[in-house]
Amino acid sequence: MKRNLRGAARVSLVWLIAAVVVIIAALFMVFVAYDDKAKSDQALQDALAEADLADERQAEASEGWTGLSEAVGWYDAAAATPRTNVDALKTGFDNLKASFPDLGDDVKDLAAALPAVESAYKARGREIQQLKDDLARVDAEKKALEQSLRDASSQKDTQIADLNRQIQDEADNATQKQSELEDRITNLRDQSSELDSEVRQLRAELENVARMHEEERQLWAARFNEMKKTLELPNEPEQADGSVLQVAADNSAGWIDLGRKHRLAPGMRFRVTDGDRAGRLKGWAEVTDVQTDMARVSFFNLVDRFDPVVQGDELYNPVFDPRAVRQAVLVGRFSGRYNERELSALLAGIGIQVQADLDLTTDYLIVGSELYTDEEGEPYEDPLKPTDLPIYKNAEAQGVQIVALQDLYNYFRY
Repeated sequence: MKRNLRGAARVSLVWLIAAVVVIIAALFMVFVAYDDKAKSDQALQDALAEADLADERQAEASEGWTGLSEAVGWYDAAAATPRTNVDALKTGFDNLKASFPDLGDDVKDLAAALPAVESAYKARGREIQQLKDDLARVDAEKKALEQSLRDASSQKDTQIADLNRQIQDEADNATQKQSELEDRITNLRDQSSELDSEVRQLRAELENVARMHEEERQLWAARFNEMKKTLELPNEPEQADGSVLQVAADNSAGWIDLGRKHRLAPGMRFRVTDGDRAGRLKGWAEVTDVQTDMARVSFFNLVDRFDPVVQGDELYNPVFDPRAVRQAVLVGRFSGRYNERELSALLAGIGIQVQADLDLTTDYLIVGSELYTDEEGEPYEDPLKPTDLPIYKNAEAQGVQIVALQDLYNYFRY
């Protein structure tokens, strides 16, 4: 009987321990579940806060986009929320740049474009105001001119009335003078007969004088006609030989409108002026490369670096003519840089033919150095100056242009 009671006691103790373990496990599970719930609640609260913040930011962005669209335009006015059409905005911006040439490629947005547009608009407003002022001034001048015209018309009527009275007086006087003049005419006819005799005598004398000077007149007339066919060569030509087409950025070289078809050759030099007939010298140009209708030149001896050679400046060379063939006679001694044969070839290259003697077609007399020997090679006692030669005197008398050899040195480099 006691053995059975001990077994039952052991079973009750085991169940008690198992119950305690179960209770502890249940408590642990309850604790874990409660902790997970707290974390889930906190995560939910955080998510709700973030959602509220996102909604607030979305509302701010929508409000900003709406304000921007209303300010910029290019949106559907019937839409609930204005939204600018970006393509339409870009097209409008491109049209704005096309309408205002001052907006260059560096202007990328409206913020950069609006100041330039505002400046252009204000400038246009000033121009319009100026035009209005000019119009008002013109209207005032017109009114003044109309008043002056009315005054002049009134004075004209008064003067016409005075002139009519004077005409009547003159008509009366003319009748009286006519009678007097008829008497004088009778007397003058008598005198005319005497004068006719004197005139016939004077005509005979004039015919003799005319015959004496006819040969000289014909000589000068022929000379004048020949000179009209070509351009004269004054110290400062009335017409430029050419002009500057283009100038390099450093002003050291450029292009001119003369070329091979104008008988231009490398080494020719031109004075460069600002274009006035009494042109201000800017420097010199030397031909370095010749093409058909243009040539490359280098600039040297520039007068003022603050007044550089520019497009349109004119070129002058007193012994170069791109338009006509001319005749020249050489007098004196030619040696050194040019002998007579080389000088003849140089002149032929620029359209100047060398003649043996002076005649009516001669344009230039090119003067060399002093002569030390005569045509037979016999030395002179004293050097003979070219200006003492008869051909030099004849050239001066006939109006031939005299060119010193130094001019060729200045305008040609070979």
